[in-house]
Amino acid sequence: MNLLELIDPLTLTGFARQALRDLDQNQFTLSRYFPQREVNDIVFRFSSGQGGLANTAKFRSYDTEVPIGQREPVSRKTMEMPPIGEKLFLSEYERYRLLNNTDEAVAQVYNDTATTIRSVLARMEVARGRALIDGALNINENGVIQTVDFGRDAGHSVTAAATWATTTTDILDEILSWMETYNDTNGALPGGILTTRKVWGYMLKNDSFRNLAYYGATAPTRLGSTELQGVLADQGIPPVVTNDAKVNVDGAATRIIDEDTFIFTPPTDGAAGATVYGTTLEAVENLNLTGAAAPGVVAFLDRSDRTPIQYWTSSAARGLPILGDPDWTFVADVTP
Repeated sequence: MNLLELIDPLTLTGFARQALRDLDQNQFTLSRYFPQREVNDIVFRFSSGQGGLANTAKFRSYDTEVPIGQREPVSRKTMEMPPIGEKLFLSEYERYRLLNNTDEAVAQVYNDTATTIRSVLARMEVARGRALIDGALNINENGVIQTVDFGRDAGHSVTAAATWATTTTDILDEILSWMETYNDTNGALPGGILTTRKVWGYMLKNDSFRNLAYYGATAPTRLGSTELQGVLADQGIPPVVTNDAKVNVDGAATRIIDEDTFIFTPPTDGAAGATVYGTTLEAVENLNLTGAAAPGVVAFLDRSDRTPIQYWTSSAARGLPILGDPDWTFVADVTP
């Protein structure tokens, strides 16, 4: 049984791309702020800083010249998308066990494809987290050294005046002040808040929120989550979403969002950036993909006819998260 005769690489790639979309929606949720985008290239050119306040035109009297406007300041950047991928080996022993069961052998290839796609997306999610928190990407691994500063305004990367771990810290006033800064920059308020259970716990126990929830009555030492979301809404503060996801990086459990981080997210999902996927050599040379079908992740099975015969299930992509409009995000360290 030659597995290459049973596995259509185009069908396997279609499965891989659907798996990527499903994982982005259900597990690696920072795709909400970095939706998938494909470009048929290995570099991506983007304009940073297209947000900000809208410039106003001026009324004019009849027969007078139209005033000259001004363009928004934009920084044009080019980023090379590094290759990323993973492969899994189907051992000689596994091949013997599957020798007379073609359905199970094919299923194993598809399972391995799903595993490799999950690994690719886990690395992308780490990069998306760093882009949100740092306003930059600093990659130094496996021979890839790449640094990109997306240019977020310094006033959008702040430290709390006092630690939120203390219940008497006026968290409410600080959040409202940060919202004014956000609005001064963008002419709009943030659409949401992204943080961790630890920071959410500080907010649940904070005196300013407890007193608002139980004005004139004895407040419990800790609010319920629904109660606090209601208090925030009453104060015009957007809803909070927590993210405590972790992935395995070189054997170590690694957080996607730093534990003491508080983030304002854009009023519209995807306003700040995208996860951009380019075109791989595998897509062009192994699968003969062209045009709009070429960019994105691909999956395929390789066979080596040396002794013993070996099979490798591989997934390949080129891509990075891009924070094209970084000032639509605002990040605070709340435990200085």
